[in-house]
Amino acid sequence: MKTRVHQLRRAVLVLGVAVSAGLVTVPPSSAVPTLGRAAAPKAGPSKVIEPAGAVPVGFRSWSELYRVQERMNQAADRIAVAGRREAIGYAGIVAAPENRELRVYWHGQPPSRIGTLLAVLRQDVPIRLLPAPHSERELLRAAEAIKRRPTGPVTSVAARADGRGLTVTVGDARAANAVGRSVVADVAVPVDVRPGFTPGTSSRWNDFAPWWGGGAWLNPTQGMACSTGFAVRHEGRTKMLTAGHCGQRGDLATDPAGESIGRVSQDNDGRDAQLIDARSQGHVYNNAAPGQEWGNPVIGALGSYVGNWVCTSGAFSGTRCGIQVVQTGVSAYFADVGYWVAPVVVAEKADRTSASGEGDSGGSVLQPAVDPTRVYAKGVVSGGDHTTDVPCTGYIPLGRVCSWRMIYVDIVSATTAFGAAIVTG
Repeated sequence: MKTRVHQLRRAVLVLGVAVSAGLVTVPPSSAVPTLGRAAAPKAGPSKVIEPAGAVPVGFRSWSELYRVQERMNQAADRIAVAGRREAIGYAGIVAAPENRELRVYWHGQPPSRIGTLLAVLRQDVPIRLLPAPHSERELLRAAEAIKRRPTGPVTSVAARADGRGLTVTVGDARAANAVGRSVVADVAVPVDVRPGFTPGTSSRWNDFAPWWGGGAWLNPTQGMACSTGFAVRHEGRTKMLTAGHCGQRGDLATDPAGESIGRVSQDNDGRDAQLIDARSQGHVYNNAAPGQEWGNPVIGALGSYVGNWVCTSGAFSGTRCGIQVVQTGVSAYFADVGYWVAPVVVAEKADRTSASGEGDSGGSVLQPAVDPTRVYAKGVVSGGDHTTDVPCTGYIPLGRVCSWRMIYVDIVSATTAFGAAIVTG
């Protein structure tokens, strides 16, 4: 989610943020988070990112889980690229480490090239090929037909990873039956209508060049406060990836102390992604508690699949882990900005505490690597589901809103929108 800036002062004496719940006032600079105030965090050693919550059953540690997930996702990325290239038949992938196997769903008989690829990948990762009633392409065509209709109460539409149909959500539980009878009545594939999903956009503090992901940035023109995502290379130079709703092309991005980061050079609202023309570096900020930040190098990018476990790092909430992907390839209608964003990922905090919140938009979604002092880029925070609002974590100005179900733009979607590539640290 973004936060709206009510008042900006270059010395960060007062930062006012207006949100739907009312006016948010940030206290004087002595109480503002100290992330990046000195050079030490840039030079200091990386630390392990270790979620505080219980480790899923079957794993002795989060590091063990991430090790399994890393191998599964590397295989899944190859299958997904090949499957979508073949187009006919590919339905989806579930990469939940708890399953101890990669589940690939296919409509019909996969071509020999896919069979050969699966045989190669099975040498390293257990893979089960499962039948799907519909292909991803067929389901996405049906989803587009729903999106072209008057929006009404529909807030999202997504193809199921197992190819069994579409999942359509509505914000008002009372409208679910009516939607099922009218909006999706003549769709040629099965549709599961679920109530209670209301997407809303989401928006560390005094970083310096080369800029890192997970830091705070302000857009004085649009009156917003957001977070930086990941350093990317685009057209021969480094830039900073962040959320598209945080500004428009040409807007100036500054840190809360007023130092110029750069101007927005590319913007794609349909993907909710944009690039800031900034000298950036392949690191992201993380922290165990406010004021205890460090940096972790980015070693690459991995796609997102149902069942994956991820962490978020936003300027306001700080590092939040124990978040599991529940849907991929979702089209979400953000009523507060008035347009569809697709494809996005929906993920939930397992313990139902905050996953992200206002001010975190554009922030890093990451996966710790086998060496948990290093991370993979997974995406950038887009927003949250306001039917799952809970108390915020990290930096909490009055009126700030956070959610345990969050929405993010997959890193593959965000970078391909501009032909950009992740910068590694």
